[in-house]
Amino acid sequence: MHKSAIIGNSETLLQVALSNKVGLSHTCEGMGSCTTCRVFVLEGEMSKRTEVERERAIERSFKDNERLACQLKPVDGMVVNVP
Repeated sequence: MHKSAIIGNSETLLQVALSNKVGLSHTCEGMGSCTTCRVFVLEGEMSKRTEVERERAIERSFKDNERLACQLKPVDGMVVNVP
């Protein structure tokens, strides 16, 4: 399924997904501790990882484009895959 959304400047990808009715798990309610909101960025620039996300990425051996939607700030033109 393909879906486009308008993003706000301070929103995380998780907030954008939820406000646009995109089903995205988030067991920890966006705190970055559960990793259930993991997505793969296919296109577009990515914000730097937060300290919380960096810790989870190391623990779980994330690839560079594997990100937590609750910690990622989306940018115009970003394309993500929700596993």
